[in-house]
Amino acid sequence: LDSIPPIEKLTRGILSSQLPNGSFLPEFIGSEDDMYREIEFIPGEAMVALMEIHDLSTNMDGLISSETRKDIMSSMMKAFEYYSGYYYERDVGINYNIWQIQAFAKLHSSLSLQSPENSDKLSSIRSYVLDLCDDIIDSKAWKHELSRGQSFYPNLHTVEIACGLDSLVDGLGVVRSLADDPESRALRYEINIKNALYFLEWAQKRVPVESPAGYGGLGYGGVQVFEQRLDVTGHAISALTKILRV
Repeated sequence: LDSIPPIEKLTRGILSSQLPNGSFLPEFIGSEDDMYREIEFIPGEAMVALMEIHDLSTNMDGLISSETRKDIMSSMMKAFEYYSGYYYERDVGINYNIWQIQAFAKLHSSLSLQSPENSDKLSSIRSYVLDLCDDIIDSKAWKHELSRGQSFYPNLHTVEIACGLDSLVDGLGVVRSLADDPESRALRYEINIKNALYFLEWAQKRVPVESPAGYGGLGYGGVQVFEQRLDVTGHAISALTKILRV
């Protein structure tokens, strides 16, 4: 590209939607209660984008201003206080966990490099990320379907497995950054990741070559696959690329 794309303005757009309590409004127009209406994953997606911009700006001068770079970290710290509190005080769905893990695993990594002396905050972020990961592997789809390697209904659990895998790999990265792992989380996560890969390969084979759903992608349905979930296939690809880097 001849010039830097308008990432600065897009970043400021996300930052401007943060409320004083640290949460983000998921819509342009709405009230503070909007985030509670079955769309808990939207702020997490935005925070992943913020951290990707922040990390990329480390070695790319001019991508964003130094002020915006600082504001991202300040925003993420405020967001952590809100969303971790929200998680521990309320009953959230797994969709919430998926993007929260990815966002705050990135925050943990960045903070470890920038402020390794801030051990208490790092410990809090780490505990939050790993608790979210534990929820995923203890969920029905992971705990029961993966234990058998197959599902009673082809592809019915590909959403939970593919999306969860995309996040669990980030959790494994957090665990591997520790000098000590007394709860053997790394081993548990590795076992579940391997089981998930086997499951997804099995699910992939449920889609016939001639299927209009798109052979090779991850389908969705019960006894018969009627559609490919492109977002789920995308999560699976994202997870696989992360596995190669961990």
